Amino acid sequence: MKRYWTPIILALWACGGDEPSPREFVSISIPEVIAVDEKGAEFQARVTGLGTEEVLEYGFVWSQNSRPLIDTDPKVYRSGNPPTIFSLRAESDMLPNRSYNVASYLRTSTRIIYSEPTDFISKGSSRIVFLGVDTNDEVYFEDTVRVLVSNLKREDQAKMKLSFEGVEVPFFDYTPDGFSFEIPRDFNTTFENMQGGVFDLQVKLDQQTFDYELSLKFRKPQFQEKRVLKYADEWAIKGDYLFSQSVSVSYILDGQTINFQLTEKNDNEIRFVPRTFFKEKNPVFLVNIRDQIFEVDQIEISDSDILPGQNLIPDDVTKLYSLKVDNLNILGSSQSANYPLLFFDPVGLKAQYYSNELDRMSFTVYAVGPVSGRSFRVFANNFGQNSSTFATGVYAHPALPRFDLPEGLQEYFNVPGQTIGSKAYFLNKGKIFEFASGQFALVTSTDLSSQEETLFEKVQDKIYFTSFSTEGSKTGLPFYSFDPVSGQTSRKSNFPREGVVLGSFVWDNEIHVYLRASVQGETKVLTLRYRVSADAWVEEIEENPAFQNYFNTFNFGDKLMAFSADRGALLEWDALQKSWRTVEFISSFNLYHKFSVEVIGDMAYFHIPNNGLFAYDLNRRDLEIRVNSDLFHSQSLVKVNGKMVMLGAVNRFFLYEIDEEYF
Repeated sequence: MKRYWTPIILALWACGGDEPSPREFVSISIPEVIAVDEKGAEFQARVTGLGTEEVLEYGFVWSQNSRPLIDTDPKVYRSGNPPTIFSLRAESDMLPNRSYNVASYLRTSTRIIYSEPTDFISKGSSRIVFLGVDTNDEVYFEDTVRVLVSNLKREDQAKMKLSFEGVEVPFFDYTPDGFSFEIPRDFNTTFENMQGGVFDLQVKLDQQTFDYELSLKFRKPQFQEKRVLKYADEWAIKGDYLFSQSVSVSYILDGQTINFQLTEKNDNEIRFVPRTFFKEKNPVFLVNIRDQIFEVDQIEISDSDILPGQNLIPDDVTKLYSLKVDNLNILGSSQSANYPLLFFDPVGLKAQYYSNELDRMSFTVYAVGPVSGRSFRVFANNFGQNSSTFATGVYAHPALPRFDLPEGLQEYFNVPGQTIGSKAYFLNKGKIFEFASGQFALVTSTDLSSQEETLFEKVQDKIYFTSFSTEGSKTGLPFYSFDPVSGQTSRKSNFPREGVVLGSFVWDNEIHVYLRASVQGETKVLTLRYRVSADAWVEEIEENPAFQNYFNTFNFGDKLMAFSADRGALLEWDALQKSWRTVEFISSFNLYHKFSVEVIGDMAYFHIPNNGLFAYDLNRRDLEIRVNSDLFHSQSLVKVNGKMVMLGAVNRFFLYEIDEEYF
């Protein structure tokens, strides 16, 4: 707000042009001191011009300074439009035998107009006068502050109430020249009063209220020197002068503020739960005390260690590894996977934590990237670095991720596979990918685009394939052969029609396909036979087909066998009768899915979606082991160089090596 000092009459004149009338401007005379006594003084002034502005307040302001101001000095005033001559009596903030300057003033919505001041000698005032404070150079909670005043009457002691920053406080040592109080702990500190050193004091006497500003310098917190700590349920920031009604401790982790739960706060320590991962050995904590932020680095964290000499073997039932540790940050284990408690070599392995104690933890191991073998070393995470000690172990899951999949094979289901020699082949949307010596290569691409239904069979080291829609009714579908030796792809006689491929097998150089399809408006199971030598399809409708539902064939020695969804049957092909006969019924698992089967020794291995990996003993006729897993493409299981491999995905797409030793 603008301030204007005027002589007896204030007149503002423009420079140049027409001269405006002084009546357009607000102006006021120098005050006249018309009475001075022991209770105060009375002043009078004349309004010499109201102009066009509305006057909101008028009165007198006095001070021992040469230019009194209404923002900082005592005043007596009235609101509204003033009379031409007005007088007001002041009975506060005057000490006896002191010289004061008094000015009259008018306040509008945009400015304050002051007269020139005049001086007078005071004889005192009836109200108390604040003179200052007597206390320590720096103050803290419960320190004593002596308030120096004048005009304090003994009979007013019982009537007086005192508030410091809005908190009522008791006073003591009451005398005519002052009183004392202790700084309360429960007032709300602000950045302004802590930095500016100005605090509000209010005195109430009967119906009178006196507001004063105390200049006090508050002590700053003092923090202890650095000390080494282990991870624990609770840490403490230590020092002196730490108390505040509002306290917080936080830590910045990758740009995010982690606010810790406080358990205790007092003058000498702030206790908190350090539930996070710390990226630094000597982290910087942001401590908010009395609305001021302090960067505190007094805690140095001890290293985490793995007790040496441990050889980790998972539990047979729970598959959990148990690891002995020292000073592991167990409180940080719920953080993002970016901050694991443990590091692995190879780095493609991670831990899923199940229980953590101060000296022991249990976890399972899973793969997030391709690894070259099952042996691993595990280290504690020391601020992003491996601990100096480690334990060894073996990755015991049957499926070991060995190689990343190319983009063209990153589909979750319906990717069938075949093996020719030492190479594996996989079909996806008309494209065949070859896997050999740890490398994938696209070897042929056709115009086939659907992957709902596939036929992917091997005859005399050539692959015959097609794909089409399940629900369609098209006939004469493209059918191809691929020769891995020459790399040539040839178009063959069209596949007869669309439908649901229940299963297929090869016998006597013929591909036998069971297809559920719509024939003249009725759903039938068709037997389709492809004669390789004649490049011709034969279509038959059987009254009692061997398979009404999905089936999956495999070779066991010189026998051709099949698992069928029809009552969970195990069947064997009769070469003489050219028909299937049932060996036994298996009712312990659901076969209503397409999957491929590989045999090693007496065991048939396969994966069923939403169920897991199975191993079936073909001699004992017993489903021995099941491993829960939904990782894999159920039709992609093949055997390459005596090892089973299969396509699948966790967070990435891999070719897995399946090891029967770990079933």
